[in-house]
Amino acid sequence: GVVISTDTTVAPDILMKGTNFNEFVIAAGATPRVPDIEGVDSSNVLTYEELLADQMAVGNRLAVLGTNTIGLAVARFLACGHRENAFMDAQTWRNAWGIGKIKESKGGVLGVIPEIAPPVRQVYLMERDDEETKQLLSIHTKLCDWKWLRMKGVQMCRGVNFELIDNYSIHVSFGEHHHDPLAIPITHVVVCWERTPNRSLYFALHAAGRNVYTIGTCAEDSMNRNLVSISEEARALALRL
Repeated sequence: GVVISTDTTVAPDILMKGTNFNEFVIAAGATPRVPDIEGVDSSNVLTYEELLADQMAVGNRLAVLGTNTIGLAVARFLACGHRENAFMDAQTWRNAWGIGKIKESKGGVLGVIPEIAPPVRQVYLMERDDEETKQLLSIHTKLCDWKWLRMKGVQMCRGVNFELIDNYSIHVSFGEHHHDPLAIPITHVVVCWERTPNRSLYFALHAAGRNVYTIGTCAEDSMNRNLVSISEEARALALRL
């Protein structure tokens, strides 16, 4: 008996006009935040949403800005290619980590030489603050992803100052005093910065005195959310209501 409406632009007046809803739950997600970097409006700069949702074509040397769960996933998507991300058989995985047969190698690893497919693209994963990486790696499930990217040749750049982006390179420096300036040749930059929660509906309904709630990334400034945690949040709210 659930009514589902698609291809509909939702506005506060539509939700309130002629309806007798007791509660409103807003799960409108978040919008990628564009950083204040000179040249960020260049044609070779795109957000992770434009890369993944719009399936925009990119070159072979990319800088991914932001070491967080989305930045990690985007770096893997770019470095490993569609086939490896979609499916990897068990033997390919064992070969990459240097795991062999116990009958042939002691402990299944002694004497086994790891074999890993070369990356599809050269990727630089860049962050402004070392704390980003520390926070990310505190999520233990991300340690293997981090190690996998290192094995795939992804270059990790930490404590970076983003000075300028042009059509051919990203100009960076390091540390508080902007030392060791460097221009890294790239074809594209993918921004995986923080996100801005889409709360306009929430504020409009709340101002009108309606009972309204937010869940998911619409509810907080956080990159560390996944469908499982958001689904649990929705379930808990539904039971409470």
